[in-house]
Amino acid sequence: MQFNETGLPLDATVFKAFTMYAKNVATTPAAKPRQIEPGVTAETPEAHDNYAVRVAQLLNETGNTDPQLLSLALLNVMPPQTYGIVEKSFGKPMIELLNEAIKHNKTAFAYVAEASENVKLLTLAAAVATFEEFRGEAQKAEEMLLKMADGQQPANGRLMIPMIPDMRIYERLSEVLFDKTTSRTLEETFREKLSDFKNDNDRLKNRIIEMGLAEQLPPQIAYTLNRPDTASFRYPTFEETGLLDTPKVRAAYDVIISHPFVPPEGFEAALEVGKMLTDKLEAPNPTAVATGLLMTGMQHISPEDFEFLDKKLDWDVTDLMKRYGGETGVHPRELAAAPIELKQVLLANSIASLGSMPEGIKSMKEMIEQQEDIPEKVRPMILAENLNHMLMMTDMMDQSRRVIGNSEAPQLDAMFKDLMKQVRAEINANMPQLPKGPFGGMGGPGGRGPRPTSPGGQSFDLD
Repeated sequence: MQFNETGLPLDATVFKAFTMYAKNVATTPAAKPRQIEPGVTAETPEAHDNYAVRVAQLLNETGNTDPQLLSLALLNVMPPQTYGIVEKSFGKPMIELLNEAIKHNKTAFAYVAEASENVKLLTLAAAVATFEEFRGEAQKAEEMLLKMADGQQPANGRLMIPMIPDMRIYERLSEVLFDKTTSRTLEETFREKLSDFKNDNDRLKNRIIEMGLAEQLPPQIAYTLNRPDTASFRYPTFEETGLLDTPKVRAAYDVIISHPFVPPEGFEAALEVGKMLTDKLEAPNPTAVATGLLMTGMQHISPEDFEFLDKKLDWDVTDLMKRYGGETGVHPRELAAAPIELKQVLLANSIASLGSMPEGIKSMKEMIEQQEDIPEKVRPMILAENLNHMLMMTDMMDQSRRVIGNSEAPQLDAMFKDLMKQVRAEINANMPQLPKGPFGGMGGPGGRGPRPTSPGGQSFDLD
């Protein structure tokens, strides 16, 4: 695409940004659709070459003609390795905007309300461009599905399925940015396109389900089809939760109900842990309750998150999250010397996990029974294998509890011991009696399975 074909204003700064962008595109290998499994390929709308140009065009079409903003849209796809060159041509303020945009992208725009005006506008325009490209890919997928319904095979034998963007992110943008920027036109465009995106998304999912293809798709795509509509999920007010009422806990609660990385099921798990740490201890620890909410709800957390969280949360909470939160995990060697607050959080998570196991056993048995393709004589073997795995999990939890030592929470200790007995009894009560075979006693269907090894040298979580 040539600059005179873009419709962008004839401005020297914008032209220079487009030239740098075009040169980068020409020297960068074209993004390839990601193959999920043989025969199924996923398109990623953001990977298309003209995406940045479309973002700039949307800004221009909605009256946002500031040369710096339009240049930001074009340069936003430049790799960080080129920022030295970008700074020489556009100055340090442009690098600051690029870094700010990256920071909000990595945190799923959870803190976009604190962004600069240009980054807010860029975010809305980029979302609209994503909606537009998703519509194009969804239409192609629907055409392929219709041909398949008529007995035709898709081109090259591959079904192209667009990767569905996470709706939670865009719902959050709608809540936070509408009527909060300098461009009402762009805000209205975003809301209109968001509505179209929801319709396109629902139509494609329904088409796949109607054709009976949902169960044949790989787990990555099947999950998006079955993911509940988070837009209808309503969080209780803090007062309704019954959580320990302190500023520290309130601040943590505000984070988990607003961050897109905390799905509804993550919120519910976090609330369960927070309530346990509030109700079951004679002297609830505010730091433990706040950390329990965050550590349980936010399974994914980036260093960029802490640039914002350090201003929202107390230092002791962020310190625990930096050291042990997210995907970092807790090394067994650290458990005995870990802060009391962390020990209580890990113990509460273990109790919550144990509490969910009886229902898990029931669901597992029902699922095995409903699988008509599993031979009747094989089903007890599958059930035994899964129950043995659950027993191993209880062994690991029990071992970890001993390593933790004193948690200064005798009420939690008692709950853990009682639940452990109940769950193991439930597992043994449902364990099918199988004849001993060549794997008896060694983890196969005829044996209980190996006990876990010493905790030294491995890293694990207790949730």
